[in-house]
Amino acid sequence: MNFTHLVKKRYFFVFLLFEVSLVAIPPTPIRLQSQKNVNPAIYGGLEKHYIPPAEKKQEGSLIYNAERLKNSQAMSLYEFLQQNTNLVASPSYGNPFAFRFSMRGFGENGYQNIAVVIDSVRYENIDMSVPILSLIPIEAIERIEILKNRGIVEYGDGASGGVIIINTKKQQGGLINLAYGSYQTYDGRVYGRYIGNGFNVGAFGQGFMSDGNRKILDNGIEKTDEKQNVNGGLNLIVTPDDSVEMRAGLNYGKFDVKYPGAISFEQFEQNPASVATSFNHQIYDALRANAGFSYHFTPNFKANVDYHFQQANSEYLGQSPSVSEYNTHTGRINVDYVGENLYFLAGLDYKNRLRQDDSQFSQDLLHKDSLSYYALMHYHFLDIHKIELGGRYEQVQYSREATMSTNIVDEHKQSLSGFEAGYVLSPISQLDISLHYMRAYQAPDVDRFFRFGGGFNEFIDTQTSNSYELAITWTPRQFTLNGNLFWIDLDKEIYYNPVTFINSNLDKSNKKGAEVSIAYHLNSEFSTGVEYAYTLADFEYNENGNIVNKTLPGVSTHLTSLFLNYRPISPILISASYKLGSSPYAYEDFSNTTKKQPPYQNLDLTLSYRLNEFEIYAYGRNLLGHKNAIMVREDAYYPYDFERSFGGGLKFSF
Repeated sequence: MNFTHLVKKRYFFVFLLFEVSLVAIPPTPIRLQSQKNVNPAIYGGLEKHYIPPAEKKQEGSLIYNAERLKNSQAMSLYEFLQQNTNLVASPSYGNPFAFRFSMRGFGENGYQNIAVVIDSVRYENIDMSVPILSLIPIEAIERIEILKNRGIVEYGDGASGGVIIINTKKQQGGLINLAYGSYQTYDGRVYGRYIGNGFNVGAFGQGFMSDGNRKILDNGIEKTDEKQNVNGGLNLIVTPDDSVEMRAGLNYGKFDVKYPGAISFEQFEQNPASVATSFNHQIYDALRANAGFSYHFTPNFKANVDYHFQQANSEYLGQSPSVSEYNTHTGRINVDYVGENLYFLAGLDYKNRLRQDDSQFSQDLLHKDSLSYYALMHYHFLDIHKIELGGRYEQVQYSREATMSTNIVDEHKQSLSGFEAGYVLSPISQLDISLHYMRAYQAPDVDRFFRFGGGFNEFIDTQTSNSYELAITWTPRQFTLNGNLFWIDLDKEIYYNPVTFINSNLDKSNKKGAEVSIAYHLNSEFSTGVEYAYTLADFEYNENGNIVNKTLPGVSTHLTSLFLNYRPISPILISASYKLGSSPYAYEDFSNTTKKQPPYQNLDLTLSYRLNEFEIYAYGRNLLGHKNAIMVREDAYYPYDFERSFGGGLKFSF
């Protein structure tokens, strides 16, 4: 083992020891009060002050709770979403710390049509880079909710496909997780919270390093695609009296990754770990801070003010080095009312977002700012009916400034609007039948809107869509069924034309299909479930006066995921998950003429044994040894999850 490797491991364990000392605070007894609707296990000493938020679960949404996340033994949020949901999730051109998500047939650009929200903060970028979700350990997550055909009113630009809502834990206690796996992979994660009288403070941290499972040529020397990820954070909730809640958070993360470029079909077939002649070396770090305040005028009516700041740097090393600095300021002011039959939300959002480039090609300062107003209402009547209405108006402004001048070089404004309407019938307490309509929009990001070298891209317009959904939710006892039929009509769907090398629009396109999710929870010893999605994504264009219909690349027609949890005896848990996706067309194959991407297939198995506060576990990933890859074009493959891997670890709960 070389000196560099020893130094990396030394800093890795120093970081873990620091984080453990930060969060391993001995818990104090929890005082129980009689406050209605308050869960004392979560709020502890806060319960006599804290008025819990309204439950915002939507009909047909899919919920993955902390127990489901824990049983999966997933090492990251990305890994859980990739293997345990019907999202299409894959590394962005091979980057393991930056995943692309897609649902309902949006293909390669699906991540730009999904709003990702963590603790009410929208995670998004103003360019084509994906939101980074690898800077928070999975142990800190309490719940993941996936909403489809909803979200444009509350979250705005880019919520055409739906929303992924992630809530972190607020319970007292914590967890330390130390793991080791294939390819010299070391992973340590820690999370903890302490609850006192009128305050709730939490911290999390992670240190990850791996030699990687592929080879690269670095200055003619064969090396592995090593990667590292370190992150940590603090957050605080304070309730000084019955009507006031103050909150604040701060987190920082950094990753350093070398990920190989594409390989040929022949290399992929013979050995997906083949040496790649090109690779990307990215160093990314981000500092995020947020602060908020809520005032309860009555137990049912409150006002909220929230502010979020992010400063991030993305540096690419190599023959064409570049640095992009991101600064984001967002503010949200709203009021909400939760009554017996009425839920009402109204407010405004402000976003000031910029990217400063520093490369041989560009040193421009790019802005994409917005101001939005929105209102949403849910009204229950006659016990079994509910109507949902909401609208959003958003003004988006683009600008590009030359580095050596404060003069505006390019500037553009546009006004956008979205709308949602729904009806829910609940004929019995365990059954909901809903109809929902959403008009959504996606304004182009700055990479698509500005031409290379400056000026506006005259070939691109704002994408709009009309979505329709018929859904059913049935929850008898231990059984849960969610099913839906959907249809999405799009005008000017945004895409990159690989022939002309121009970002442009598809004149007309649509997505249609059916989805079903079935879960069965017999007891604490046995649970199982399956999710299935059938999706058709088509587009049309004019060729010499003839309308030609094609299938959108990057969309799997069939996608299935299954899970099983079984306890043969109380301390032992066996968990299995399996996912299968049919072969889509390659990302750039809009003519549907080349061979298709390999189907996705993955089988994971974990075994754990718990004794008091300790848990030891082992896992196997991709046990079938299926070779998975992203296919960009006929001879450009980005392999991932292409061989079996194994590992294990030890958890300590406190």
